Amino acid sequence: MISLSRKDYELPDFDTKNIIQNKTPSRPSKSLLDSRKYIEFQKIDINNDLLYEYNGTYKNCVLQYKELVIKDILNKIKKYIDILQFEDDYNFEYNQINIFEVSNKNILLEIYNNNCDNRSDINKLLNFFQYLKEQDILVFDYGDLFTYPSNEFLILLLNFFCKIKIFYSKFLMKNIIICITYNSNITLQNSIKELNNNNNNNNNFYYKTFNIYLNNNIVSKIYRYNNLYLEYIINKNKILLKNFENLNDIMYEKHFLLLNYKNRIMHNKECNDCEHDLLYSIFNDCYLCKKCSDFFEIYL
Repeated sequence: MISLSRKDYELPDFDTKNIIQNKTPSRPSKSLLDSRKYIEFQKIDINNDLLYEYNGTYKNCVLQYKELVIKDILNKIKKYIDILQFEDDYNFEYNQINIFEVSNKNILLEIYNNNCDNRSDINKLLNFFQYLKEQDILVFDYGDLFTYPSNEFLILLLNFFCKIKIFYSKFLMKNIIICITYNSNITLQNSIKELNNNNNNNNNFYYKTFNIYLNNNIVSKIYRYNNLYLEYIINKNKILLKNFENLNDIMYEKHFLLLNYKNRIMHNKECNDCEHDLLYSIFNDCYLCKKCSDFFEIYL
């Protein structure tokens, strides 16, 4: 997870005239990731359901267990709101803005079930402005952090909130951004509206740079974050290739991996008196109890 505070990355000014656009998307930067890992990553079909760590297909799982998405997010913002006031109805709709009222503030949630590029980020932000009120929390899915414009946008976004957190959800197989405590910034908001108005007749472009400086601190955070993600996908793919003959065993253990994830997210009590029935987890290189779904390592 990456955590960024506004006080550390406040924009002194933002001039839309300095923004550069291009007809092609920006290429991943070597200063933001390990190029050798990225080359290996590019060879992998990340939409392959076999890479998905949990039971069934990705599409069916994320539709069936929406409560896990909400609860995971709530666990990450419990410092800022009283999550006990959140109703037990964890249902929401994909591909639209969902608004939940908690502790006299709103949580805005928007998660899409398709991929996006940075051409849509400005439009999404302007759409959020229509619903955001002071002190609100905004949560939405985001593309990769491999390029400079995708990370410059984070600084732009941060200047409307006290803090933002970015984490990779293994369950959703997406980056999720949590923006905490909205504070309106009329001057910056008007600049973004101006930028959008100038581009209304030209959708066939990408942002090459917002001309926002990224200091060494944030670059190092993003570099580490990206490499951890690349390593995760590469290692999962290697496990599948190495154990393809045991594919049925992998599919079988995914059911218990989902139960383990659900227990952790929902804070279900541990089963201290469980008579463990252990299964070797190929995906995690450890043992997994088929009864209580806990992980175990055995040392000889």
